[in-house]
Amino acid sequence: PNVFAEVSTGRSGILLLHGYAGTGKTALVNEILRPISAKKGYFVTGKSDQLQWNIPYVPFIQAFGDLIRQILTESPDNLALWKKNLLQALGNSGAVVTKVIPAVELIIGAQPPVETLPLWETQNRFMMVFRRFIRVFAQPEHPLVIFLDDLQWADPATLGLIRYLGEEADCPYLLLVGAYRDNEVTGTHPLTVMLDKLKNGPVPVRQCTLPPLSQEYTNQFVADTLHCTREQSQPLARILHRKTGGNPFFLGQLLLSAHEENLLSFNAQAGRLEWNPDAISEMPLTDDVINFMLGKLQRLPEETLAVLKLAACIGNMFDLKILAFSARETPGQAVADLWPAIVEGLILITDADKTKKTYRIADNYPVVDIATKYEFLHDRVQQAAYSLLREAEKKAAHVKIGRLILQFTTEDLIEENVFIVMDHLNRGLDLITDQEERSRLAGYNLLAGRKAKAATAYDAALNYFKCGTELLPANAWADSYQLAFDLYLERAFCEYLCDRHDVARQLLATLLDKVKTDLERADICVAKILLYASRERYHETLEQGSEGLQMLGVNLPAEPGKIDLLQELLRVRWLLYKHEPGACTPPEAALEPSIRRVMRLLLTQAVAACMVKPDLFALIILKMSRFSFEQGDSELSPLGCACYSYFAGSVLQDRETSRAFAQIALRQVEQFEYSSTIRCAVYFVLGALVSHWTAPAGRGIAYLQKAVTYGLESGNLLIVSYALNLSIENKYLSGTPLDELHRECGRYHKLATSVRIGYYQALIEELRDPSSGERVAAAGGKRSYGGPAETSPVGGEMPLLGEKDKDALKKGEINNITTYMILKMQVCYFRGNYEGALALAEEARANLSAVRGFLLSVDYVFFSSLAILAVLEDTPLRGQKTYRKMLTKNRRQLKRWAAGCPANFLHKYLLLSAEMARLEGRTGEAMTLYDEAIQAAQDNGYVQQEALAGELAGRFYAARGQCKVARVYLTDACHAYHRWGAMGRIRFLEEQYPQLLAGMMLPEEGQDNAEIIQDAVQVAGQADAPADLGLYAIRTAVHKMAAETDSQTLLYGFLEMAIEQAGADKGYLILEKDETLFVEAMKESDTSIQMPVPPVPLEKSTGLSRRVVRYVARTLEVAVVNDTEHIGVFARDPYLARRRTRSIVCLPLLCRDIPVGVLYLENTQMAGVFTPERVEMLRFLSSQIAYIQKLQSFLETDAGETRAEKTAPPAVPLTERELEVLNLIAQGMSNKEIARVLFLTVNTVKTHVLKIYEKLQANRRVQAIARARELKLLADN
Repeated sequence: PNVFAEVSTGRSGILLLHGYAGTGKTALVNEILRPISAKKGYFVTGKSDQLQWNIPYVPFIQAFGDLIRQILTESPDNLALWKKNLLQALGNSGAVVTKVIPAVELIIGAQPPVETLPLWETQNRFMMVFRRFIRVFAQPEHPLVIFLDDLQWADPATLGLIRYLGEEADCPYLLLVGAYRDNEVTGTHPLTVMLDKLKNGPVPVRQCTLPPLSQEYTNQFVADTLHCTREQSQPLARILHRKTGGNPFFLGQLLLSAHEENLLSFNAQAGRLEWNPDAISEMPLTDDVINFMLGKLQRLPEETLAVLKLAACIGNMFDLKILAFSARETPGQAVADLWPAIVEGLILITDADKTKKTYRIADNYPVVDIATKYEFLHDRVQQAAYSLLREAEKKAAHVKIGRLILQFTTEDLIEENVFIVMDHLNRGLDLITDQEERSRLAGYNLLAGRKAKAATAYDAALNYFKCGTELLPANAWADSYQLAFDLYLERAFCEYLCDRHDVARQLLATLLDKVKTDLERADICVAKILLYASRERYHETLEQGSEGLQMLGVNLPAEPGKIDLLQELLRVRWLLYKHEPGACTPPEAALEPSIRRVMRLLLTQAVAACMVKPDLFALIILKMSRFSFEQGDSELSPLGCACYSYFAGSVLQDRETSRAFAQIALRQVEQFEYSSTIRCAVYFVLGALVSHWTAPAGRGIAYLQKAVTYGLESGNLLIVSYALNLSIENKYLSGTPLDELHRECGRYHKLATSVRIGYYQALIEELRDPSSGERVAAAGGKRSYGGPAETSPVGGEMPLLGEKDKDALKKGEINNITTYMILKMQVCYFRGNYEGALALAEEARANLSAVRGFLLSVDYVFFSSLAILAVLEDTPLRGQKTYRKMLTKNRRQLKRWAAGCPANFLHKYLLLSAEMARLEGRTGEAMTLYDEAIQAAQDNGYVQQEALAGELAGRFYAARGQCKVARVYLTDACHAYHRWGAMGRIRFLEEQYPQLLAGMMLPEEGQDNAEIIQDAVQVAGQADAPADLGLYAIRTAVHKMAAETDSQTLLYGFLEMAIEQAGADKGYLILEKDETLFVEAMKESDTSIQMPVPPVPLEKSTGLSRRVVRYVARTLEVAVVNDTEHIGVFARDPYLARRRTRSIVCLPLLCRDIPVGVLYLENTQMAGVFTPERVEMLRFLSSQIAYIQKLQSFLETDAGETRAEKTAPPAVPLTERELEVLNLIAQGMSNKEIARVLFLTVNTVKTHVLKIYEKLQANRRVQAIARARELKLLADN
């Protein structure tokens, strides 16, 4: 019960019960866990069978068949909801589940065939789809408990699925319960191996041992059974415990036998059973329960024993139809033969469907249902019955059963029953001598093996393929060529996947000798390539792929030169000249098999080449474009356009052509039906290599997420892994908070197995806490820009190089090596070890083509340039000349990139220009450029570059001796680093500039907001004079304001109180309406508060700093300027330049966590007025719930508008994107935050918000949310 309670809170768990056979494991689960879980959720059970070890997923098939039957009893509305949820979860992969669990089709209907994938991708797809399938049933309102019995006989596929579910914490509300016999599970047993791998997994595994009953509990068992006292039962219990060893099942059977032999008798006068201890003591003693059960079986009639032997061959559970076929009897005769065993309790009737055909046996037997299922009382009973057959009899019985089932199975049901049929027949292949029958069975083994392989049950599939090859005749390659080819090829795959590589290679060699055409030889090469690629053996993949392509008439040089690229480019240009792909043209042309093989080979080659041979990667991308364009408007068209988009942009530097082809590819995959494999590849190419050169980085990240989605759907974990790694990389490069990024690294670690994700985890740790790496003070530390002495680690080592990283270096994975060098260069730069950064830049330069097209390549240019600028003054003249040439080249490159996409690259170009102006003595220009770089980074969400620009500006001013200005910039830099999560950078700057940053308060280091508000609430509730009269006055005034009914008076009172409490002489209350800010109330220095009618747009107001207001409205941060000489990011504000304002405070107004406006206050006479305490006073004022309720009422209702006018739903429904934006507004996000989450521009978000207002007849955020709640449009409704 406790385990189930934990799962009900959203966790997942595994509970394992183990003990000897008959100790009551199954009974314990059924008696305790089943009632609890069935009442509050779903409880399903499945059982492994010792004779069905080669049939994959038997217990899961039984369990979910049980669950489907439960669901089919629900109402039509519920059934429709189940169908919707299942179809949504399974997507285009429904057939993956229905092939294994056909009963699911009863809910969702027949499913279209799934896309054929390489082996490893098939396995990945199956596991992921099955997890999504399970999650439909495991929900908060109904947790799912799956009980899997007799796991000691579980097939390898079942154990593999349990392991997968145990290694994935992302399956909440699921409890897996397993039971097994620990005396039959040794150290090398597959179950033991699987459990060892789950010990340290994310899903807790609990073990529970069920030992035999002690003598005390045996006595209690006997006393309860015989309805007597424990004292009375003690002598008998002692005898029974000695005979049974305390085994509950054995104990119960022994008591039944004693009763049958009249050793127990009922005393009517005493009202209890009595016994003869001496007679019971003399009962024959058997070695174990099987021998005891054999004795009971042998006392049954001969015809009953014969039919029980056949039933034991079928399995622990069997149905009447198969048993009757096997015994060559009518259903009535079969039940008549079974009846004595049913009466004895050795066979149980489990269910009956009253709608099926029934038979009457005789007057003394009940009506028989042919669909009734029967079950042996216990596995030990089945084992005892099966042991009565000699080995030859077992084989003959299985062949007989298999032939009869096959004989009575119609052609359309062969595939559904093929496992059962072939599992029986394969046990006695040596008894089948007719070659025609053997050939037919070889074909059925091929069918069974492919079905098992599709379900990723590779051990079972291998057994079917092996049996199939054994059944082939000696002249199979002449008379049954296709059957032999298919069996050998499929077996080779499965031998490799079952880690029997030598056997796989021998089979493939045999195939190469026997095959007839180059197309078939290419198929074998494809097999080898997929096997190599799945093991990350990239060099072998390229070698084998080149050989396979050559067989198909495609030449792929191992080391391509410029001539190779030029020739291929000319071919592509000629094709485009003749026929340019159309964005609105659906795929029409069908592909020839040879072209499919070529593209499949090239796609796999591209992934391998990207890791180890970047020049070859460019050529392969170009060849893929050519082959796609040659096919016209085919299913390959979007992939060809995406590939050419990369080549045009990153190799030819033609960004306009690149953008055009990217748009064509996008329109094609979004408008027409393409396979998940094509969609995955297209989104990956665009997200990883194309999008960021012309669009904000968030868009490319969104494409990578789509690549992950379609990759999971198609099972292509190779691309999924790479896409996740690049998603992490690009999020880091675009300023995602480090804490959020670190959590993502942890979530994606299992899927993104590449060493690349480890690099970013280490880099994030370094930025958050530099003490995690080695920091050694450099002898004779350098000075930067005339600033204080810096510490520098020797060599700038960072903790990135683990065992997998070393393997990457040894395997020559140039892509990972270059990534490592660039990130390590960043670490050296951040630590002040500029020489180390330049050494790494020089080392990485030779392999920059490995990251060509990736967003990371820009950071190489950027940070290597900053490192050069940091050391240029101390470099000898000859070296300076070289460095200046490099800087000029790099600046020109950044300028081109910035022209193509200002959102991603303008701030880098401006910062590099500022640093070059600093170095060249152009002081005024440098000042302007620093501010522009800070603003550009801030506007586009690059918080880390905003921080770096502020830091470099602060260093610049500090070197000039302008310490007050330097303090402002360095403080702003620290605040930006804090928002990014780089606390290590803040500590680094505090160590370098202790005087300038002394007393700097970060948000968590200032006074705690909660403490201030808590104190205020406590003060307001005291009868005596409060300690803090200011807060008490606020609270009192707020309650008074709450009684005010006039909205104008409400706003007037709020602004008046804010000005008074903050010590301001000027103030503005600014509220949002239709995504525009309006001044609703204002007070100039020498006037009273005014309420302009109509409200004045912010952009037409001249009496305040509009830049400060815009900043606060967009970032939802408090802005405080206590000295106009130290104004940081507002340095270029014309209002501050021409006015004599001394102090400014501006803070966002939130209503129910939704941004509604801004409060702006000034003191034109004194500096330093707005202290942290006064700012918190203002926060407290705006947080008071009584006031917020009144403000919300004002904001939700326009003047003259009645509630009755707002009840009708919108005439035009909100789009899916608008609903996303609406829900994020309800969460209190600003436009900028929404843009970051949805990977949109701020202007696009603003457009969506205005459309929402129009459809909901609203003009404020709070108004829109209130309206949305009425119409139940929000997720929390």
